[in-house]
Amino acid sequence: MLDGILRFLKKHTTIRTKAILMVYIVIIFYRLCFSLFQFSLIRFLKGSIGEEYLIIGAMLAISNFLFIFLDIPLSIFQKYVRMRFVLLLAAFFLLISNLIFLFATLGVWLAFVAVFLYQLSMEIYFISITTYLLRLSSKEDYAQNIAQGDMADNTGDIIGLTLGGLLFMADRFVGAQNALAGGVLAFFVILTIVFIYEFLDRKHYTALEKHIFDLKYPKQLMQTAVSIGDQLVQPGKNAVPLANENEIHPPPFSWKELSEKFQTTFFRLYDLFRFKIPAPMLLISMAFLVLTYFWFELINYFEPVFVKEIFTQGYGFIIDNVPRYFFESAMFVVALIIPTFLLSLPIAKLADRWGKSKMMILGTFITGIALLCLAGVETGLLLFILFLVISCGFSIIYPSTVGIIGEEYKKIISRPVENSPIPGAVQSAENSTNDDEAESAGIISIIINLGQILGGLVGGLLFQFVPLPLIFVALGLLLIFSAIAGTIFFWRFVPRKAS
Repeated sequence: MLDGILRFLKKHTTIRTKAILMVYIVIIFYRLCFSLFQFSLIRFLKGSIGEEYLIIGAMLAISNFLFIFLDIPLSIFQKYVRMRFVLLLAAFFLLISNLIFLFATLGVWLAFVAVFLYQLSMEIYFISITTYLLRLSSKEDYAQNIAQGDMADNTGDIIGLTLGGLLFMADRFVGAQNALAGGVLAFFVILTIVFIYEFLDRKHYTALEKHIFDLKYPKQLMQTAVSIGDQLVQPGKNAVPLANENEIHPPPFSWKELSEKFQTTFFRLYDLFRFKIPAPMLLISMAFLVLTYFWFELINYFEPVFVKEIFTQGYGFIIDNVPRYFFESAMFVVALIIPTFLLSLPIAKLADRWGKSKMMILGTFITGIALLCLAGVETGLLLFILFLVISCGFSIIYPSTVGIIGEEYKKIISRPVENSPIPGAVQSAENSTNDDEAESAGIISIIINLGQILGGLVGGLLFQFVPLPLIFVALGLLLIFSAIAGTIFFWRFVPRKAS
């Protein structure tokens, strides 16, 4: 079986270096942990502070608001430190958050600390892993590495979500009060930390580590792992070596440079939002990404609330015969697998041929219709289908929107920044580096945070006080009207070639 898996991976992936292979494994480990945590989060919070959805939404929103001011420093900071240590920090925060939920008697403030550390972990991971993949990629394998990174991401998500459904079924069966799910999550986070520490961009080992690796079973395991890695790696002529020189010897940290880049980036955004920089495509795509993460955050984080209500009041074979936690897990997994492995390539080709802006509008319209239909759901099968359609809508919107933002942001990077305290603050597009790519990742993360702030606050408010059908009617109409407004904008105000 292992040989068959290796042949499949070698046929359908292109892994040029062992460094990239190690990154993919870290991605799978981390996303497994994060997806299991995400599946558990609302349940952890409800078990601690009760069904206070407004407070829960406010916790999510406040954390995302604080991250707006952290994203750019985090993206700039990547230049001065080896990625191994940053990823260790991300996994460590995830572990501390889980341990708070597992062992502490939570009041509101301690629950907020746990939520903040959980989200901070993902914030650090997102920017760092994006930067790391860019630094380890050449023109020969840049697109392949990003695509394969997404595959690793989704693989971890599928495992984590499947595990989440099974764990909560077992947890509720034995009355463990979330301890079973939290304990298994802690085990996998610790495993992730150990893997990053031992195998990612690591050159030297202590005497104790060498002794452990020389023991019979660890040595056999290492030899097997090395053999598998050798089979998967297919070196190319331009492949980046195991560790980039910048990662081995990062430049000395400079507060002055950090401060200047931070100010330049925020003044550039300030000019953009004052319309001092004419970039209508960038602004409208940013608005759609905020809208997308607003409804995506609301639906995904508060999913346990509305699924529980539908299972309580609905009918049908699934609701009567399938455990709710298993159903939720299967719903998430299918909604991830089908868009990722069946739709991603056709959607990408269609976006290139038809236009990213049109795909963004189409995805928003499809999702709006699905959310509107969700207001009348009474059976498990219909809920399953509509959740799949909603996930497909997100898969249509997100790549196209981020693609537009990436392209349009690069165009304004070479512009002088008005009113900047740094004279002549400008970055030549010809001299742009991976640091600029990290800045773009920081900008996208800020936009996502704005959507998540709205999703947390509005979602908590709605689920606390508004009947379930009205929530989905309001969301559906909002997205449909946004798609219509976006269509009018693109046809009337944006040159066709820009779409």
